[in-house]
Amino acid sequence: MMRFSDSLRNQVEDQLDDLILSIELNSQQGNVNKTFLVQTATSKYILQTKKDIDIKDINQYLVDLYTTAGFYLEGNSFRFRNYNEKAEFHKQCNNLKLKVPKLYGCGENYLLTEYIEGTNYIEYSEILSKKCLFNLFRMIQNAHSNNIILGDRWGGNTMISPLGEVYFIDFDIQYTYDDIQQLNNCKNFEIAVLTYDLILYGKNRIYTLDIIIKIFTSFWFEKSYDVLKVIDYLYGYSRFYTSADKPFSPTSLSIKEHIDVLRCVDLLKIAALDNYRKIIV
Repeated sequence: MMRFSDSLRNQVEDQLDDLILSIELNSQQGNVNKTFLVQTATSKYILQTKKDIDIKDINQYLVDLYTTAGFYLEGNSFRFRNYNEKAEFHKQCNNLKLKVPKLYGCGENYLLTEYIEGTNYIEYSEILSKKCLFNLFRMIQNAHSNNIILGDRWGGNTMISPLGEVYFIDFDIQYTYDDIQQLNNCKNFEIAVLTYDLILYGKNRIYTLDIIIKIFTSFWFEKSYDVLKVIDYLYGYSRFYTSADKPFSPTSLSIKEHIDVLRCVDLLKIAALDNYRKIIV
């Protein structure tokens, strides 16, 4: 059982109907937060607290990634949300009925949310179904249609339940913008980040790519996004992860794996251009 200050434990317990029975380190940890599994007699919760680290290296890693991808060069930027800001963002998402963990409480140094049974997309052992992939993109598009940018939609921040339902977690990073063009950049970039990791960590890349091609060439998707801009961001992502100078990240796969994703992006671009030619003829 983890030892907490009485003050923090009491703050968390005040948000719950039952007494806390145990607080243990969760198996899935983030880069910025310590994540704990909190159990009462009737329920489980996820508690986030700050890691005692300097985020300077994480910040620089993201600056380098977003610059190489082309996102940073267009005036867009990012920032880290504090716990109160993350709590407000959870409320916005809940109001839109987006699948995010229910919020139970927050303070200056913690966030308490619903525990989602399942595993993140990186560790998910099965092939994500066609229905699940379509729903994932539709959920993002629903958020974007309300000008909600989730931020940092890499595979570790997508949870898959035992029933195959998709949930969005971890809203530490906020993409920033000053005008409508930069807002659209955020939407296109978020789709690129999501797409890259869906291909990278997919258990069957050809199957996953085939479904993504169908999504990218669908009418509703082309009405919502600049498809070629999304693909440009995907190429930028590939440049970063296939560079020999890329900083080490414990979650990164080998350069060979990223080169394989680059080939998938080539095929995605061919399909998108072919579809575009059919539309204008």
